[in-house]
Amino acid sequence: MRPLQEVPERVVRFWRWRLRSPVCRVADTLAAAAGAAVSAIVAVDCAATWPADRVLFSDHDLSRLAGVLIPACWAWLFLVPAALALRRTAFVPARRAWRKPGRPQLWGRTGQPLLPPRVRTCVAASAVAGLAVIVVSFAMGAAKGSVQVLPGPVYRVSTLGLNNAAWTRVSAAQFSLWQARFVREDSLFIFFGLLTTSVAVSMLALRRQPARVGVNG
Repeated sequence: MRPLQEVPERVVRFWRWRLRSPVCRVADTLAAAAGAAVSAIVAVDCAATWPADRVLFSDHDLSRLAGVLIPACWAWLFLVPAALALRRTAFVPARRAWRKPGRPQLWGRTGQPLLPPRVRTCVAASAVAGLAVIVVSFAMGAAKGSVQVLPGPVYRVSTLGLNNAAWTRVSAAQFSLWQARFVREDSLFIFFGLLTTSVAVSMLALRRQPARVGVNG
């Protein structure tokens, strides 16, 4: 396997710090935990709606949870490295990398897989389970909208499938039905949570394999 590309020294310095800093290790661990928490909470909430339209957390709660954790994790995992790499990064063909051994190369060679077999099995099983929850949730009925509970109590629903999204008074049973559909719509957050966890776990695994990254000099 040939090295991919030569990279500027500043990128190498960034990844050297990224893979050595204890602060980054803690940040990656928190990102992995946050992604797993989002996926697990959304999956359990969606599964709870299948037998009897019962909701553990409202769609508003799920959206707020994912809206806080996922962007923060993605900014750390994707935005910072991408912003650095796109800043005047002049790449050179890999075949020329062998002629200039003094130039830094980001990715080195190693015979070890990035993730241990057990971790890969867990990631694959989580992906299959998450996909199953998403498919079943949408098959049972999903919708986008909002709900309100006014004093009385008075239950109101706003969704395109009911009076063109105008606030409509419904019964308690209909309220539970629509709220369950709104929660199932949020099952897509499972995918974003799993992606966050997978990338964070990969970064943690990369820290344990310094031979894979040519920045340990």
